[in-house]
Amino acid sequence: MYNLGDHDEKKKKLLSFFAVLPAERISFDTLQSILPSWKTLEDTLLALAKKGWLDYNELNTSFKVTPIIQEITKRKNLNLLEDCHQLVGALKDKLNFDPGTGQFTNASYVEVILYARYTEALISSVEQTDYKFAQLLENLVSYHTTCGILAKALPYCQLYPHFSNKLH
Repeated sequence: MYNLGDHDEKKKKLLSFFAVLPAERISFDTLQSILPSWKTLEDTLLALAKKGWLDYNELNTSFKVTPIIQEITKRKNLNLLEDCHQLVGALKDKLNFDPGTGQFTNASYVEVILYARYTEALISSVEQTDYKFAQLLENLVSYHTTCGILAKALPYCQLYPHFSNKLH
């Protein structure tokens, strides 16, 4: 019923993004802020919505994926981490901080809360790792530490050696 092979690379990559993000409505503006270099983002999103892969809400210009399509994409896409490199890099940049002050350099605190939630979903969805992914994990730990949420930082701190060992 759902065959990823029916889609071109851009659509597969966008479905990969939705597979690792929370299954909630994401506004077009938020997607555009995460993926600013994607020239045909709106057209690709609308094409996936037209085919039933995404739910489109015209009222608030948002898109949502169902948990079923998320799982199908995760299981059938063997290159999930590779497809999500752009998303990993964008979230890493959004969670970038000044080590001296702990201030976030590329987003407001309100935006960082959202990007941190997206990062947590991504980390729980991807089993592979690479250098950018490890940096993203480090930025997430710094976010929780800066905000004083040490109990949330601890599990991600414990994941870091696991990812570092895989990289070395």
